[in-house]
Amino acid sequence: MFRKFFLLFMVAAFPAYAESGFYTRFDAAYVNPVEKGGRDGYAWRSGFGWRLAPHLRAEMTAGYARTNIGNGFHADFSHGRLSVAALSANAVVDLFTLAGATPFVFGGVGLSKNRTRPSDIGPVAVAPRRRKTLARQAGAGIAFALPEDLTLDIGFAYVNNGRFGLTPAESEKLHTRQVFIGVRYDFRD
Repeated sequence: MFRKFFLLFMVAAFPAYAESGFYTRFDAAYVNPVEKGGRDGYAWRSGFGWRLAPHLRAEMTAGYARTNIGNGFHADFSHGRLSVAALSANAVVDLFTLAGATPFVFGGVGLSKNRTRPSDIGPVAVAPRRRKTLARQAGAGIAFALPEDLTLDIGFAYVNNGRFGLTPAESEKLHTRQVFIGVRYDFRD
């Protein structure tokens, strides 16, 4: 349901904003969990945005991240998979431009849907669990202007997907560090 509304909104908004600073984006990221017991993973996000002023952008993104979890995340959990689907609204400030490179900072809030997969590895079988939480992120990067209205974004993000656990009483923080690379396409006249 979430995906259908997001895709419908993108299709409906596309023609109306194509001539007023509208852009689309796609990023891929390496994910490193902050919490003990988390293992590295990957993420992607896609979205659209508007250039509101020469140095200010607003964007809406939907993304997915997946990491493996192991010893340390929970005493009875030896191995499993954690996935996060998120929708967020972000504000981006482009600081300045020098020789086609533009450093930027961003922050955003949204909703994340966290989920574990069942695991029977280890002494205890763990049932799948789902939870929706408030998500927050902040980061910085540098954008490189490419030909044909394309921009290459490289950066770092700290993402807080709330708390999540195998039982409500024993929850862990879901904070990750993400190094991302992405492409933006600006629709211009």
